[in-house]
Amino acid sequence: MKHLNLTILALLISLASFGQLPITGASTICVGMSTTLSDATPGGTWSSSDITVLTINPTTGVAIGIAAGVATVSYTVGTYVTYTVTVEPVPSPISCPTTMCPGDSYTPVMSPPGGTWSSSTPGVITVGLLTGTISAVAAGGATITYTTPAGCYVTLPITVNTTPAPITGSGSVCLGTTITLTDPGGGTWTSSAPGVATVTTTTGIVTGIALGTTTISYTIGAGCPATRSVTVTAAPTAHVVTGGGAYCAGGTGLYVGLAGSTYGVSYSLLNGGTVVSTVSGTGTSISFGAMTAAGTYTVVANYGTTCATTMTGSATVVINPLPTAYTIMGGGPYCSGGSGDDLTLSGSDAGINYQLYNGTTMVGAAIAGTGTTIDFGWVTLAGTYTILATNTTTGCNNTMSGTAVVSITSLVVPTVTISASPGTTVCPGTTVNYTPTPTGGGSLPTYSWSVNGVIVGSGSTYSYIPTTGDVVGVVMTSSALCASPTTASATVIMTVAVPPTITATATPASCGGAVTLTSSGGVSYSWSPTTGLPCPGCASNTFIPASTTTYSVIGTDGTGCTGTATVTVDGNSISGYISYTGTPAAGDFTIWLVQFNPSDSSITATDSMLNCVNVGMPYYEFMDKPAGNYMVKAKLNGSVPGTSGYIPTYSLSSPTWDTAATLSHSVFADTMHINMIYGTVPPGPGFISGFVYSGAGKNTSSSVPVANMTIYLKNAAGHVVTYVVTGTDGSYSFHGIAEGSYSIYPESYKYYTTPSATITLAPGNDTARAINFKQHTTFGTITPYDFTKVPQPSVNATGISIYPNPTSGNLNIQWSNQAIGKSTITITDMTGREVYTSSLDINKPSGQFNFDLNEVVDGIYMVTIKSDKIFYSGRLIKRTN
Repeated sequence: MKHLNLTILALLISLASFGQLPITGASTICVGMSTTLSDATPGGTWSSSDITVLTINPTTGVAIGIAAGVATVSYTVGTYVTYTVTVEPVPSPISCPTTMCPGDSYTPVMSPPGGTWSSSTPGVITVGLLTGTISAVAAGGATITYTTPAGCYVTLPITVNTTPAPITGSGSVCLGTTITLTDPGGGTWTSSAPGVATVTTTTGIVTGIALGTTTISYTIGAGCPATRSVTVTAAPTAHVVTGGGAYCAGGTGLYVGLAGSTYGVSYSLLNGGTVVSTVSGTGTSISFGAMTAAGTYTVVANYGTTCATTMTGSATVVINPLPTAYTIMGGGPYCSGGSGDDLTLSGSDAGINYQLYNGTTMVGAAIAGTGTTIDFGWVTLAGTYTILATNTTTGCNNTMSGTAVVSITSLVVPTVTISASPGTTVCPGTTVNYTPTPTGGGSLPTYSWSVNGVIVGSGSTYSYIPTTGDVVGVVMTSSALCASPTTASATVIMTVAVPPTITATATPASCGGAVTLTSSGGVSYSWSPTTGLPCPGCASNTFIPASTTTYSVIGTDGTGCTGTATVTVDGNSISGYISYTGTPAAGDFTIWLVQFNPSDSSITATDSMLNCVNVGMPYYEFMDKPAGNYMVKAKLNGSVPGTSGYIPTYSLSSPTWDTAATLSHSVFADTMHINMIYGTVPPGPGFISGFVYSGAGKNTSSSVPVANMTIYLKNAAGHVVTYVVTGTDGSYSFHGIAEGSYSIYPESYKYYTTPSATITLAPGNDTARAINFKQHTTFGTITPYDFTKVPQPSVNATGISIYPNPTSGNLNIQWSNQAIGKSTITITDMTGREVYTSSLDINKPSGQFNFDLNEVVDGIYMVTIKSDKIFYSGRLIKRTN
């Protein structure tokens, strides 16, 4: 029994060991840090192999790193599992001051090396990621962290103290004097060398004690200091001021200088109390330059900003006035052989001598001033004369105002010619400007003009409109000094040319829409307006007009005369190209222009006025069409309808008019192109035929066969594959077509078509006959129709009315004696586009419905009401105002 119990205990221990799970948690921690290990098997006990490295709580599994090393952790639940934990060392403390000033920098040495650095506030302290260089940037606090590769870290909080604003004030003080430095904030002032200069701790007053340099600091509380270097200097040595004297007004002035100087000292020259020049000392004599202002000049020497010494003596500058400038009078041209010109001076002063010059040559002796005018007598030599006045006391001289130019003029014989602009041969109505061209006329000649001997005016020009044979003359009176005789005359004879006769024609092109403007009768031309013209200055222009325009042309002949002509170009057209494979002759196409006429709600078609081949493509053109909405239809003639080929196609590429593109035409040139639809019918034994009639029914007296109607054969996808045209008896047929599903679609631009039901041609049943249609000319519809049956009578549509008409937005439908059940109202525009549809329930003999048409644009529309028993159609005008 005892052995049985032991066996069971061993079995339980084995089962427990077999079910114990592994230890989970961090495998690496740092000294002094803790982590919690865990095991999913409950009820165990924790232990460490080396508690000097790692300790662990036996029940909670909280492990604490004690020292660097490796320890094995065991977890025992009957049996045990182990887990290895490595304890990494903590870095050495960061060796850096805990307070710094902006701009300070330290690089600590860390153990172990190779870690990374970071700063909690880089705006206050930055630290190199790998170098560890700690730099203070701005006032504030930041924590620096050093982390080893194992993830252990150490931190150091550092405070960056504030620094006051920069110290303002002079950087030098003279020995024995004071300066005042300033810095806001209520701090304390100190001097690094009080034996050189002292500073009052609260006021910043610096006193120079001995020659040298000291550093003045300003600190607020425990913050960082602001500093400024101050130098104590001695007063400069006094030197003697030199220069000055007297000079004539307008001269370059007199130099002022200093007999000696000290290197590094700044010397300022003052006139009165105003500084006029500053020069740095060189150790020798210095010059301040030439002084032009009168006054007493002194010199002050400055060393730094506080040491100043006035130099010995002064320099006085005196400006002597120049002689008063009077004006020389006389001169001018005189005739050859005359007595010359008399020269005088408008005034003079005592003590001043006046000398006459011809160029640089003195003429006669100097004349002493008298206080009045001076006469220098007559001169006969040509040249430019001036007068120089000299003060006999100061020696200052001045050139008198002006000059006297003496010239000798030879005797001249005046002549004159007439210039006529634009010429002596002109066009009728041309104003001619006459201008004299004189020789020997002097500066201000006068003129007298005549036409055919009659005096007509005076002046330097004359203008008028001449006639042929007019003689225009001018008499010039010369103002020249030495003219002999004093007058001259000239004439011109005028010719008026015959103006040209200008013509203008407009010739339409035979194909392509272009028109050619042609003018004749001149040698050059100018068209107006230039709209659309490739060459407004050419005799001929070929272009496609965009609108109807009247063009004027001005033609100029070889004489410059002009004539005008006008011609109107018709630009009201609708044209386009027809694209398809192959290039047929122009006559291979018939093109219809389809338009809705709003006056009577009719739809009409016009055959093409021009049908040709232009630039390798079929082209059509309709001229002078009224404004309105249009469609275009093209049919390729000469094909074999009923098998395959090109289908009659509406713009842009549609087999039926109700899906075709429309053109809103005004009175300009518009285009609408057509891309022909091509159909292909796989051959086979199939056959389909029927009739189209207009009227009550087949073979009745009121039934009329519809001839020349286009009948489309559509495949199961709804595509037109071929077409035929009904004969004179209204019959049509398709033969030789493949078996399959088809529908028949009669097409006419005035009618809405309801296609036939699907016709299926199959083996043994490949023929379909009597696929008939009825054309309702009153309602404008084509519908399938069984002529073997008598149609059911329709309810009289005269019991339905719409009002108001025209309507501004609200439309009423009223009926009486019309209990017809479900119906549909449809409103379409004049091109067949549906703009409104709604259902009606006419289940009472009389009643009324109201419809909101405010969203429908103004225009003319067709209103239809359809049901199994009635068809109503009427015209509606929508007009807002």
